[in-house]
Amino acid sequence: GQTVVLQAAGLCSAEIPQIEIVRCICEVSRCYFTDILTQRVMSLF
Repeated sequence: GQTVVLQAAGLCSAEIPQIEIVRCICEVSRCYFTDILTQRVMSLF
């Protein structure tokens, strides 16, 4: 739910500067990290 999305968004802020090729996408009920080059999903919340 919303809390999970907010927590994942916080993780995005912490992780993206360290892993430059990873992009975080947050939707209404889920957040996930994708590899920008291959579009492969790396982590799903």
